[in-house]
Amino acid sequence: MIHHFKRATRHLIFWSLIVSALSLTTLRVLLLSVDQYKVELSSRVTALVGTPLSIGKLSANMRGYRPELILTDIKISSVVANAPPAIQLKEIRLGINLLDLLFSREVLSSARISLVGAKLAVTRKSDGSLSIVGLKEGDEQPVWLLEGAQYEVLASEVTWLDQKNNAKPVKLDAVNLAIINSGSHHQVNIITQLPKTYGESLTAVINFEGNAFTSPISGQVFIDGKNLNLSALMLMDLPISVKINSGKADVKVWGNLQQSQLVAVQAQVDIQQLKVEQADEEVLVAKQLTTEFNGDLQDKHWQFAVARFFLETSTPKGESKVWPDAVFSLSGILNDANQLQQLSAYVKQIDLKEL
Repeated sequence: MIHHFKRATRHLIFWSLIVSALSLTTLRVLLLSVDQYKVELSSRVTALVGTPLSIGKLSANMRGYRPELILTDIKISSVVANAPPAIQLKEIRLGINLLDLLFSREVLSSARISLVGAKLAVTRKSDGSLSIVGLKEGDEQPVWLLEGAQYEVLASEVTWLDQKNNAKPVKLDAVNLAIINSGSHHQVNIITQLPKTYGESLTAVINFEGNAFTSPISGQVFIDGKNLNLSALMLMDLPISVKINSGKADVKVWGNLQQSQLVAVQAQVDIQQLKVEQADEEVLVAKQLTTEFNGDLQDKHWQFAVARFFLETSTPKGESKVWPDAVFSLSGILNDANQLQQLSAYVKQIDLKEL
């Protein structure tokens, strides 16, 4: 009995491999003739994004057991007459997970879409909404970004236009972004090199539940910035009238989101050559400032507990001076206009003579 069972199992495995090989061979042969569908695909993409688009070449290959369409020589016309295109693309890759497609029967949720060498501009409007310059705009949000299996933007150039803060455009030359979806759970990964004016590199990971376009979300966020230029990145007003003139920082931040609001934060900060000015006078010149702190932000109340505060300054003679480590916490209450109404401090350890 056992002998017959083993023999049947071997036959099953053998014929399964034969069927799989024949299926993959047939699929490879079908993919050879995929170029004839480029005109139809161009018209479908044009109708989706509302921008005239043509595909010069459409090819396909197999990546393991996954068929992949490759669109190259892509030309996107501007929606404005006689204007250069607002979006440029070198290549689009569309991969299909056959196993996911077999069970879900939905192409979008089984697809992995990659844009390679894209040049585009993203605008945050005064009302906080986002739009991609060059695509049609409407009342509907791009919910499809949270429905596909994975979207990628690789080795691309993205210009950030912030109309809400009236900030200058920021161009990022080497952006790699991925949106990974699994049901109601979503993850956004961003890795980019920064312009020299702003720093070296920035990495961000956001994990959240829910639909970010239609309802508040909850989740976690992680940000890692290398050699950041604090004076160039200081785009918001500080709670007191001070200005950062210079400073290079390595920053790691972990945060928790509830109802799309940051409610808790943990950070590690290492700053070199910091200069802070108030009323045109330097109030702090630090060769190094290293700190670790935890923060809670609930409604109009915030509190920060500083577990480490290492400060190295220079004496008038140019000698290095290391300040005694300090452990303390600060808390504040804001009024309805988000202005500081109450400030309190708790000091566990500090050198009063040095202070």
